[in-house]
Amino acid sequence: MIIATKISLYRRGVVIGDLYIYANAIANTHLLSQFLYIADYQLRSGTTTLLLDHIEPSSVLLIPWFRLFNSPVALLVLQGIMPAGIVLSLLVVAKRFENAISFGWAVAVCTLYDPLFVNAVIEPIHGFDHDSQYLLYAPLFLTFFVLKRPFWTFLFLALFLGVKEDAAFFGVTFGIATALLGLSIGEYRRFGLTVAVISLIYFVATVGILPHLVASPNEYADDGLSRLQLGVVPFVRTIISNFFVQGWHKLLFPFSYAAATPALLIGVLPDVGMYSAMLRSSKSYYNFAIISFLAIGVLLTLIRLRATPEGMSWARLKQPVAVIFAIQIIVTLVLGLLEFERIWRRSEPAAIPVAAADKEAAWHMVDLSCSVTVTADLLDRFYHLPYWFQYWHVDKARYIVVTDRSWMRNNAMWESDVQSFVENNQTKLDFIGRSGPVTVWRNREALCLPWNTSTQ
Repeated sequence: MIIATKISLYRRGVVIGDLYIYANAIANTHLLSQFLYIADYQLRSGTTTLLLDHIEPSSVLLIPWFRLFNSPVALLVLQGIMPAGIVLSLLVVAKRFENAISFGWAVAVCTLYDPLFVNAVIEPIHGFDHDSQYLLYAPLFLTFFVLKRPFWTFLFLALFLGVKEDAAFFGVTFGIATALLGLSIGEYRRFGLTVAVISLIYFVATVGILPHLVASPNEYADDGLSRLQLGVVPFVRTIISNFFVQGWHKLLFPFSYAAATPALLIGVLPDVGMYSAMLRSSKSYYNFAIISFLAIGVLLTLIRLRATPEGMSWARLKQPVAVIFAIQIIVTLVLGLLEFERIWRRSEPAAIPVAAADKEAAWHMVDLSCSVTVTADLLDRFYHLPYWFQYWHVDKARYIVVTDRSWMRNNAMWESDVQSFVENNQTKLDFIGRSGPVTVWRNREALCLPWNTSTQ
């Protein structure tokens, strides 16, 4: 259902976001020169690779998958497949402890059909984000950690950390909490401390040291530090306020059972706090790692409760929790299906579809050795431009390919910025050609490549 919905939205022209950034980077990858190359980043931070936007070495593994199909659809399908990582991990852990396969399926349903998760994984605008790798690496890391398989634990910890810098927050807090509090299914002190130390070293190396070595500041870390400099009290007040405004309480509440396995709940708190402070919504891809930890936490709680001997105080909770969780499964399933329907109904293309022949004609009007900005509705043809500048750098692009404003929907903000530049700067633009509703312009005041002043 997820994959079918994502592909349908793509074919309708709804997807206009991060999908094409990753497709562009992979399409322009050459192992001996450009590697996950993004021309736009060269303007913004001086770096030329997607790997140094976030520090995301795990994204290298996206390259062979994309090249296998040579289409952005490959990334859409990949994000649709990734939730299987959560399901697989839940079933493996459930079978290993108490042979509770039914618990694994129950938690899987409550996770996959959670409305906030449904919204995040379908991503009607962005289509794909590298955070989706968390849905595979986080649960597999936790699974092998729980099973005490060192090699596989540290392999998937490395892949998990390699998705994005904030993964280290999970590793440090989860590792320390496990060492201090244990897990409900056994003793993990040394294992937890090892995970915490590795995560801390990785964070210091990639966020504290690497940006200085490559002379490319990490703007996300700098943003976080600037917020902390406002003072601890204002920072905490902002977190508490935005925690509710951004809906993080709605994500945590259905998984509150994880509190009985506190290490997993504690593991997500730094990221919840960080995203609250940065005004990131709980219904976006920012919840992928968080929900992976919470799902395993809920499962371990249910397993612990089932194994509690009769006569102990915890045993009295078995029946009430079973009833509440059964009701939750039904309610979550209904709400999740309604969210699918809502996303489909409210997701409309950014523009009236442009004929493939018109896109192709515009492609041949552009000098591909120079920088180009296009309106987002054309990216399915132009995503592999060697020097693609995003809409906020339209003023620096040599060529501008724009769809008529009359073809745009009311919500097409990104296209509007490109069209506004064209409309307000006619005196410095040369008309190159037109096909259907698509016009190609050349900016006389923009260099072919802004970093190459010898090229006009």
